[in-house]
Amino acid sequence: MNKKCNKCGEVKELTYFYKRKNAKDGHEYICKVCTKSKTKAWYEANKERKAITGLAWREANKEKDQAYNSSWRKANKEKIALASKAWIKDNPERARANWKAWREINKEKVAAKNKAWREANPERSRAAVKAWHQIHSDRRNASGAKYRAAKIKRTVAWANNEIIESIYAESRRLSETTGILFNVDHVIPLQGKLVSGFHVETNLQILMAHENSSKSNNFKP
Repeated sequence: MNKKCNKCGEVKELTYFYKRKNAKDGHEYICKVCTKSKTKAWYEANKERKAITGLAWREANKEKDQAYNSSWRKANKEKIALASKAWIKDNPERARANWKAWREINKEKVAAKNKAWREANPERSRAAVKAWHQIHSDRRNASGAKYRAAKIKRTVAWANNEIIESIYAESRRLSETTGILFNVDHVIPLQGKLVSGFHVETNLQILMAHENSSKSNNFKP
């Protein structure tokens, strides 16, 4: 069965028309192509109105909107991944800035996720730690030299070197056995902004590397 489109005047099969219950033949009066063109023109002419209406609807239907978005994302994972990959490739600096900002806001979530991955992949985690040390050997050596210089200035005669060495040994043991990179940290930084501590056993603690990195030279009494 064919039908004439009231807009373009072309005669087409019913499959080229959207269904409509109250129509005599059960289909719209204009074809799908004309319907899409009409809808597109309306959206172009009513962008601000549509945005305001859409915002109001989302505010009044938050749960429904979230459920719809979640369902859509699950059904379009590959499409989203490809679009995201393309955007990152075209906007590397913005992507890095966005990722850095997100990590700052979600530190606990990132730490928990990384911990879960390390526990589920101990061998890969140990390999990653080893590879990081090899790749960043120059940076570690330079940083270590500067750190040792500061440590010498902050070492006191009454420090217990045996206990200090045992703390560093325990840090290495934890890194090797767990695959998680551990560092020996000074509770009160040797080069603090407000106050500096001593390189003494009572001022040492063992932290996971990411915790030590986020702590930096900050100290809260």
